[in-house]
Amino acid sequence: MELLQPDIISRPIYLTRIRPFIGKNLIKVMTGQRRVGKSYLLFQLMDEVKAANADAHIIYINKEDLAFSDIK
Repeated sequence: MELLQPDIISRPIYLTRIRPFIGKNLIKVMTGQRRVGKSYLLFQLMDEVKAANADAHIIYINKEDLAFSDIK
């Protein structure tokens, strides 16, 4: 399952800076203003992880989705 939309702008510089931390036992936090592309950067990272390891377990929770409103 590919999550990346075809009309999304790739951010290779940001992806290159984040890649060394993938697979490390660290919590990764991305911050920034609304609507600057944080979620789509994560979608691109998820696509890369799935391409490298089809058995990877990825959990994505959209906190704007009411189905997840009970999660604090």
